[in-house]
Amino acid sequence: MRRFIKKLVAMVPILVVLVLLVVLASPVSAATTADVAVNATPSFVSITNSPDNYGFGTVVAGSNVSTAQAYFTMVDGSSVNIDVAISCNATWAGGVTWTHDDTGTPGVDTAALKASPNTGAYDIIVKNGTPVNLVANNSGNVTWELRLYAPTSFGDGVLKTNTVTLTATAT
Repeated sequence: MRRFIKKLVAMVPILVVLVLLVVLASPVSAATTADVAVNATPSFVSITNSPDNYGFGTVVAGSNVSTAQAYFTMVDGSSVNIDVAISCNATWAGGVTWTHDDTGTPGVDTAALKASPNTGAYDIIVKNGTPVNLVANNSGNVTWELRLYAPTSFGDGVLKTNTVTLTATAT
């Protein structure tokens, strides 16, 4: 038995060397891939307006009637800063139509609109076909107001309608 233990003790270094050779000869397991998380925010432009209509009521020839200051709220759902422009149709529909004046000056069956972004100044002439900036480089909701410059005389007493359009573009 002693002889066997002596042989066994003598074999331990050989076994250790063999195990080391096998382990060292095995290929090293290294990472062959790496993940990179990427993301992007789309340049998304979105607006809504509330309320979506307004009635100036019965107007007197040559009068100026306004919404309350900050009457409208344009809600900005965009992911980027935006410019918001305002425009309207060239004609006020209904009976003897009104022409919309792009200089802000009313006349015979000719009306005008002016707006302002919560200043009460009504200093932005609302034009037809050519949007004019209401706010620039905006990054949030905007309150605004509108004023009608009624014609100096009317061809009839029929209700007139026009559409004011807010147009948002990324800045």
